[in-house]
Amino acid sequence: MTMQDARAVATEADDSFIGRRLGRYQIETVLGRGKDATVYAAHDPIIGRTVAIKVLDPVVARDPEVRRRFLRDAAALAQLRHPHILPIYEVAERDGVAYLARQLTDGGTLRSHLAEAGVLPPGEACALLRPIAIALDYAHRQGFVHGNLRPSNILRTTEGQVFLTDFIAPGEATPTASAATTVVSAIAAPEYVSPEQVRGGGAVASADLYVLGVIFYEALTGRPPFRAEGTDESARNILTQQLQSVPPAPSTLNPALGPAVAGTLLRALAKRPAERYPTGSAFLFALGDAETQDSPAEVASPPMSAPLSHYEAHRESASIPTRSAPARRAAPPNISPILAAPVAERAAPPFVTLPLYAQQLIVGLVGLVALLAGILVGLLLVI
Repeated sequence: MTMQDARAVATEADDSFIGRRLGRYQIETVLGRGKDATVYAAHDPIIGRTVAIKVLDPVVARDPEVRRRFLRDAAALAQLRHPHILPIYEVAERDGVAYLARQLTDGGTLRSHLAEAGVLPPGEACALLRPIAIALDYAHRQGFVHGNLRPSNILRTTEGQVFLTDFIAPGEATPTASAATTVVSAIAAPEYVSPEQVRGGGAVASADLYVLGVIFYEALTGRPPFRAEGTDESARNILTQQLQSVPPAPSTLNPALGPAVAGTLLRALAKRPAERYPTGSAFLFALGDAETQDSPAEVASPPMSAPLSHYEAHRESASIPTRSAPARRAAPPNISPILAAPVAERAAPPFVTLPLYAQQLIVGLVGLVALLAGILVGLLLVI
């Protein structure tokens, strides 16, 4: 039997699962087919929710070792607990069928979102992909590598949440074990393969960060840095470009991008891992800072030598309210108009209007007169 015939048999077997019960799950419909597995929507009657069931391809599942490895790797991935890594509810085997149950999302993939939304502004792209960058950092700290990152493996909900899914098996993350996986990924999606993977270095954290840069580049320009046309020959050309070519300047694809954002993207796509950002969070921070650098100031401050009219015009254009003078209240009938007037408007006493030296001379004379009067009174008392 040829592989094509085997796949035809597998497709018929896939369809035969619809309407069947697998464990406690009632299979309802096919959601998608992959290289080695098919994903179904299924109902969990115990909890009362719809989940996604990933069932190992019946052709490859004939090998007991393949089934054992599928279950072992799925159980390992289920240990990842992060708000933006799609949770795995159960890993099991029933009647020779190996499967895993995981959360079902209802918002499609990042691939479908980009196809519909087109080019995203930097702020929107950062908000959308920040959770993915943080989830990658978490997985790397736990010793896991995604190894299969691409827009179709980032799932969305209708509420706007995003999730990473379809990590490669933990045992395939070493350079030797991941060689075959890299070849398959390179042929299937050469746009999302890092230079070190093309060289045969396998799936490593730096490769995930490179592909994260590719996805950001695509979100901000409308296309990945290097594109394939669907043939094996073009796929090989893309892999060569991943190794040797410089990506097109982002601003040539999206003139709205400033130089700081463009430079940040190109650093994330450096051929040498040491020249890239060390983590997804560092890349996001740099991208946000670059967006701030490229954004013009909303209101320019006037120069210090600007005339007062400039400030008054600026204040009026900005609709800044000014404080008006309080209204003067009328004095009651029994109060003198002079006392009722504001202090600044009352007439000052004549003495206060004299110069200071004159005021001091008058005070001195008054004091002298008082002293002489006191002496005179004393003499009269003695006589």
